[in-house]
Amino acid sequence: MSSPNIFVDCLKSLRFLEMRYRQDEVEETRGADSCRWVLKHKAYQSWLNNNHGLLWIKGNPGSGKSTLLQHIYNEDTVKADIQLAFFFHRRGVQLQQTAIGMLRTLSHQLMSQSVLARAIFSTSYCEEKAFGQHGKDWDWRDTVLRRVLKSALVAATKSHSISIFVDALDEASGSTVEFPAAQLIVTYLYEVSEVLQRSARQTKICFSCRYYPIISRNSGFEIRMEKENQDDISDYIDRELLIRIQAGKRKSSIDDLKLLQSNISSGADGVFLWATLVVPLVAIKYNGGKSTKYILEMLRKVPPELDSIYEHILKTLINDEDREDSLHLMQWICFANRPLSVTDLRYALASDDLAIHEFQNSARDSEGFVDDDAQMEQQITSLSGGLVEIRDHRYSKVVQFIHQSVNDTFLLKGGFTWLGLDDKVDAVGQGHHRLAKSCVNFLKLGEAQDINPSEFIATKVRTEWHPFLEYATTSWFLHAEIAESKGVPQTNLIQQFEWPTGRYFNLWNGMFQGIDSYNPRCPELASTLLHISAASNLQSIVAKLLEVTTPLEVDAGENTPLHLAARYGNEKVISMLLSTKANVHSQNHRGNTALERAASGGHVRSIELLLNGGADVNCNTGTGNALYSAALQGNYFATRTLLEGGANINIQGGLYGNALQAAAYRGNEAVVKLL
Repeated sequence: MSSPNIFVDCLKSLRFLEMRYRQDEVEETRGADSCRWVLKHKAYQSWLNNNHGLLWIKGNPGSGKSTLLQHIYNEDTVKADIQLAFFFHRRGVQLQQTAIGMLRTLSHQLMSQSVLARAIFSTSYCEEKAFGQHGKDWDWRDTVLRRVLKSALVAATKSHSISIFVDALDEASGSTVEFPAAQLIVTYLYEVSEVLQRSARQTKICFSCRYYPIISRNSGFEIRMEKENQDDISDYIDRELLIRIQAGKRKSSIDDLKLLQSNISSGADGVFLWATLVVPLVAIKYNGGKSTKYILEMLRKVPPELDSIYEHILKTLINDEDREDSLHLMQWICFANRPLSVTDLRYALASDDLAIHEFQNSARDSEGFVDDDAQMEQQITSLSGGLVEIRDHRYSKVVQFIHQSVNDTFLLKGGFTWLGLDDKVDAVGQGHHRLAKSCVNFLKLGEAQDINPSEFIATKVRTEWHPFLEYATTSWFLHAEIAESKGVPQTNLIQQFEWPTGRYFNLWNGMFQGIDSYNPRCPELASTLLHISAASNLQSIVAKLLEVTTPLEVDAGENTPLHLAARYGNEKVISMLLSTKANVHSQNHRGNTALERAASGGHVRSIELLLNGGADVNCNTGTGNALYSAALQGNYFATRTLLEGGANINIQGGLYGNALQAAAYRGNEAVVKLL
């Protein structure tokens, strides 16, 4: 049995603030009788009456999948001893979008409710804890939690019935063309389902997803939203029209409402979101005195596809002179790496090149600065045509699109062009480029320069007291990295930071340490612009800096730029550094070589480049060697590449003795067999 302290520490390591945010904001119902049809649905009844089973809720964007899943989650007929749930949310923070976020959430919930599961998680936590402090020296990995969660579920079913709910698999990020994230997750859910079928206790899994990218499988039960939700949509339209339309002012108002309801319901064609977008437009026209004939003609012109209706709304509601401001707003909401608060957004918009001027002390001095959040909320509504919403979030209000499809099916598929962006440039690259520059602009303001980084550590002052500071500090290089990957060179950052004087850059480095020193991307003190550029794959900056500086610079941790490029597998940067005589044998203060960092990350091509550049495949350091690092992390292909490169399989070193012992201790079966 694990000690109380281990249990609490393990729970803390799994937890993250936004675990339930999306689930809490999903409307359970759209009316008293909404979704009640599911209780009599044949597939639902079959799923309910089986001791084990999978239920897939499928449908087009905006058809109400999340609402139905939440409704089933709350149904008394499905209640199990233990209920686990995770709602993917592409508009949220990174952990709300990824498989590791789902695994951490489900693990946290299971560990909180099952003593048998608690022992399994605590054991795994103690193994990981051997590597140091959670969040700084190690973090939970996908491969580890997949294995541990599956084992813990099997253990928990010895004494409890379990139901698992996973919403919006299509919003999972981190996918590749060959392996869509949603496909990998649903494969895991099927694996879990197959394992749990051996249990005598009842186990059920329910998940929702669009039709793509999931490949249909033969097992399980299915509900198709568009075939079932027409009555719910009609009821919703009835209620909303009664609320919004000023009844009684026209003799024909009752007949008008019936006619409008029928036409909107028909146009929605099973897509709830379509109806929610159209009803306000209809109400505005009707209350403004337009005839029913005029409104019906308008409805005939409203396109049935969501991406087309988004464009239709913006064309209808946004004036030509506001398009540039609308573009700027949409870029921030679309490309920010986490949802911004209304306050943060005011300062972000004010830090743009078009608003800021030289020698400015505060973002409040920018042209067009929005003075308060209430005014900003009004602007958000008017500039987005209602496609952006504001949600309560912890201590603030955050800004996000009303639905992920605004981003996926409209903006990223040509919508930015309609808002005025040059169609000859990459919209994603240009957007991230603009945001990176705005972040650095903000960091150079006199007001930001006057903040003492130590106050974040000494007084634990809340970053909300300094709007946009935390975001700008921890995000500029993330935006620059994406912009560079899309073909937009980032050499302007050399001038922005006024490198090599280092003044602004060093202040940024110290600020990052004060705000979030446990962030895995937090640079070591004394890092240079070359270090950050090597880590962020900013090839244009690396090439420019190598014309005037040496690749042998070291930070406070004695890392060279080559260490950082190898850690993140930035192959072209590695080649550039090696061609300028970077020291491939250099060790940091932990004794790691660049080859060891590449091996730990499983970066096969980087390993090959370093070996070809003269790296010693059997260099033994205080933490082991390259083969040991690859085996410890379960990196099969990296391990094989090192063996092919002459790695000594029996060399001793590291906490567990050698590569085979490290792989065996961590349960990496494929690597154990290879070794």
